[in-house]
Amino acid sequence: MALVILTIGIVHRVYHGRVRRAPPWDCGFPLQTPRMQDTAEGFGQPIREVFDAVLRTGISATILSGGIRSNVIPTEAVAKLNVRTLPGQSIDSVVARLRRGINDSSVTLTITDRGDDAPPSDFTSPLFAAIAMTVKELAPSMVTVPYLSTGATDSARLRQLGMQAYGVLPFPMNQDDEDRMHGNDERIPLAALDFGTRLVYGALWRVTR
Repeated sequence: MALVILTIGIVHRVYHGRVRRAPPWDCGFPLQTPRMQDTAEGFGQPIREVFDAVLRTGISATILSGGIRSNVIPTEAVAKLNVRTLPGQSIDSVVARLRRGINDSSVTLTITDRGDDAPPSDFTSPLFAAIAMTVKELAPSMVTVPYLSTGATDSARLRQLGMQAYGVLPFPMNQDDEDRMHGNDERIPLAALDFGTRLVYGALWRVTR
């Protein structure tokens, strides 16, 4: 995850009391392969939205600012972009692509914060096998597969040091439960808490015995 500042100088766009519309530009970052595209589109909402977020680089304008008064045209506008790149894709290459897509000398892009680039954990490791075996024991019809999270965790720092780290969400939840995450009414069912406790304990027991 990285933070990019996009500053747009708009003084030259104002003339004769009118603000000229900026030319449209497209900086979309497509999915890496047609097969990934087909996979993402094969699911309905809201599952498709989740896969869209993990199969392509995401760019979100999180903070917009410009101007100091309602009756004064600002000299510049600033957008802070939260950029979450796919593994193996650098923030520098993303910003370079944005610059090519914008193609406007009045727009500047500055990287103000960089995330930690780290290799993915090995899904053939003993720890992953222990997690998968425990899941199979608790729920024989459930399959354990590698998954890319949209969030950022401290595991990147551990993986930089060569440690295997997995962001396991051990609590089975429906969409309503997931929609409440980080909210005032965040909660999980008691059955999910029981399943998650058994999963974490069983995986640790298997990998340490």
